[in-house]
Amino acid sequence: MMTNQLPGGVWMRFPMTGELVGKGYGLAGALTLRPSPLDHGDAAGEFWWGGVAGTQWWISPKTGVAGLLMTQRQMAFFHPSPSSSSG
Repeated sequence: MMTNQLPGGVWMRFPMTGELVGKGYGLAGALTLRPSPLDHGDAAGEFWWGGVAGTQWWISPKTGVAGLLMTQRQMAFFHPSPSSSSG
């Protein structure tokens, strides 16, 4: 699951962000193979994914920490609660 499946020198890429140098892909998510300046110091070896609506998960074998954030909120999309509507 946490072994890079991309050929050497090929990195993950997305239409809006382009190539993510140092980021590989395992069988179920992304891998940080070479941390970027934006990553924290222990990021090498992390297994993670980020969804379109803000849901994110990660596993850090080096630190023994895992996390899951389930925000489910599209950027710039407002969800007023029924009690806040007038009328």
